[in-house]
Amino acid sequence: MKKTLTAFLLISLIAISCKKTKTESESVDQLPPITQTGANTFGCLLNGNVWLPKGYDGRFVNSRITIDPTYADGDLTIRTYRIEGDFIYDISIGSDSIKSIGYYPIGKFERAKFVVQKSKKDLSVFYCLTNCGIISENLPIGYIRVTRYDLQNRIFSGEFAFTFNNTDCGLGNPIQITQGRFDYRL
Repeated sequence: MKKTLTAFLLISLIAISCKKTKTESESVDQLPPITQTGANTFGCLLNGNVWLPKGYDGRFVNSRITIDPTYADGDLTIRTYRIEGDFIYDISIGSDSIKSIGYYPIGKFERAKFVVQKSKKDLSVFYCLTNCGIISENLPIGYIRVTRYDLQNRIFSGEFAFTFNNTDCGLGNPIQITQGRFDYRL
């Protein structure tokens, strides 16, 4: 009995002292859920890989939205960035004529734009600036779907996707943004 109790206590101590290791799913970035609560989230898949804002450039938060319903019949602009090593990758989405919920298709001749940019962290060198409105074909290239446009509570949410040819950003060609989502409270 004494040996059994000693063995049990020894095994218990070993089990308690073991550190939990991360499982594969815990260490992989995941997209934030699609919400309409003002959770201040942004995420998308960039060529099938999770892309989330990350880091701080010393000037601006890494994900922000501006809304101006009086400018250009309703301006909505989202700016995000991700710092990786010596580089900053920016994804910006914007359009005028948005001041309510709805589906807004984006094509070459629309006034909306998606921009992907790569630059040195110290902003001394810009490696590329890819604007889908400039280099896309004469076809629809994406959309912004605004699912909550609430000026009173200052909550703005939606989804987006787009595809366009890439300049030399090192992100693949074409750039495909899918499963995009945003949810901000101003």
